[in-house]
Amino acid sequence: LTSAIAAKSGKAEDGLAKPILGAFFTQESLVLMSLERSLSTSMGWRLDKILAMIAREEYASAYGGKGEYVTVKGKLPGETIQLIDKIINEMKTPDPGKKQLVKALEDKGHKVNINHYSRGELIELCERKEATIPPGRRRPNNEAEIELIRHSINQHETSTSLEEIGIRVDVFIVDDIEGVNYCAESKTIKPDKGQLINEKRDHLKLIALSMMKGTTYVTTNGEDLDVRGNEIKPILGTYYEAWGPLVESNFPTIDTFFEKGTQFLSGKWLWELVGKSEDTYEEFMSLLWEIHCDRKKDLEKMIGSTFSKDVSNIGYLILTSKNG
Repeated sequence: LTSAIAAKSGKAEDGLAKPILGAFFTQESLVLMSLERSLSTSMGWRLDKILAMIAREEYASAYGGKGEYVTVKGKLPGETIQLIDKIINEMKTPDPGKKQLVKALEDKGHKVNINHYSRGELIELCERKEATIPPGRRRPNNEAEIELIRHSINQHETSTSLEEIGIRVDVFIVDDIEGVNYCAESKTIKPDKGQLINEKRDHLKLIALSMMKGTTYVTTNGEDLDVRGNEIKPILGTYYEAWGPLVESNFPTIDTFFEKGTQFLSGKWLWELVGKSEDTYEEFMSLLWEIHCDRKKDLEKMIGSTFSKDVSNIGYLILTSKNG
């Protein structure tokens, strides 16, 4: 089947090379999808560079984007790495289901009909009957995770089984006033679970490396940065809110592994940290609007269609409005 499709066409935009999408979307739509994907890919590292440029105006220094990525290197005890894996595995463990809760009640001698209760009601019943509720998923907790890692480092810092670690970060911000190095990782609005597990692992390793000051160092383009005395503070961030800046988005997948407000900053809260101003997000969106106005005709020629003024104006109002 794929050979036959390839023989008919090698062009994605005519719909034949994308038979499934081509069955649902017009040729023009596929061209726009291809353009959007290309822009999204290249925009990622450009936004990292923009964040670093803004941060350099407010902090001692900042690095980010293509050609300026920073790597945090060092050594960690094998025991600490095992602890980090254990924390992540506990976050992946599902909460007890109705069958497990019914069994917990039965073990205490209480017969219940599973169909007569919701999961929440069964939990309340277990608590009233003093039935042992099976352990569920570990919730992200920044303070608790830091304390667990600190305890492990204190116990095993002089271990002979130290492992070499190297973690690249998207945006690295040096705050000499607070004595903090921010390691900001930027993600799409809906990253998949596998990505987040890897991000969480790197997040916890960065915290651990911060506590191993004697062996941890930071490099960019092969050169060491003189920031060893600062605490490393990793942050996962998204460039915008999923439903616009007026609505605080719900990120169920991200919230599984990252505590919002401490480990995870979405939309304007990420820009606020980088620019040290509540207006940073709105100012950046205003600049994007100016670019849109300047390049509108070029973009129309590129995609062979015209933008709707009404939609553009509504989009601008949503992006820049503070009061709704």
